[in-house]
Amino acid sequence: MQLQRYTRESLPAFMAVEVRKYERQFALKFDAFTYFSAETLGELHAPDLAEVLEASLALADTASIEAAADILSRVANSSKPSPEARREYLGALLEIYRSLPESPVPSDRDHETYFVGVEREGRILGEQLHWLGGERSMRVHAKRMRVNGGLLVGLAGAPAPRECKRLVIVDGAIASGATLIAIIDKLSCANVHIYSAHAALEGARALSRFAASRSMALRISAGFVTGGLNQRYYAHHEGRPVVGDLGDTIAELFLDA
Repeated sequence: MQLQRYTRESLPAFMAVEVRKYERQFALKFDAFTYFSAETLGELHAPDLAEVLEASLALADTASIEAAADILSRVANSSKPSPEARREYLGALLEIYRSLPESPVPSDRDHETYFVGVEREGRILGEQLHWLGGERSMRVHAKRMRVNGGLLVGLAGAPAPRECKRLVIVDGAIASGATLIAIIDKLSCANVHIYSAHAALEGARALSRFAASRSMALRISAGFVTGGLNQRYYAHHEGRPVVGDLGDTIAELFLDA
């Protein structure tokens, strides 16, 4: 599986135009880029990966998180969530993470595990749960941009760590899988464990296929899984957003923190 990687200097001009828009919008400066064409995404998301996916995916007990998942859906499909709805949404997310069958336990004695909180929601949730491991933690910005029917992922704050044998990533939700693949590819660790409140089946397949192609050990701990992406590669089910934009929904609660 060949990914198209670019530096700022090698980025094609038509991609650079889109990158500048995002950098102005989010006050960021990306230092690495990975492009996923529509064809590549189609290959990554294709079905018939049951055995590999089953081995890498661990889900929360459905009954224990059903009410929390309903809250995420309700708030995600409201036009303008109130502060109270945003707090309820955050509480539901934290409940789902605490219901996962596994959780990371940062240890001062483990110097070969690195922790990534994907900005914004992964970092916020990781900090709230005390899942990020001190000096070995990275707050990585990973933004996806629509380019020529595919996705261009820009990364900022993701240097390649030394002697990284295990990588723990806290993210909000997995949709296409492209941003996480870009992060994993950049950091290049042999063992990867992802924690997420929700995963689209297509994104979980993409991550499993990528890990298999790189002989990486992959584990995905997710609250629940649904099938379906819309044309913009966001998780939709029966024509409605599943969890919406987690970062937009909860970030306002921490503006004064």
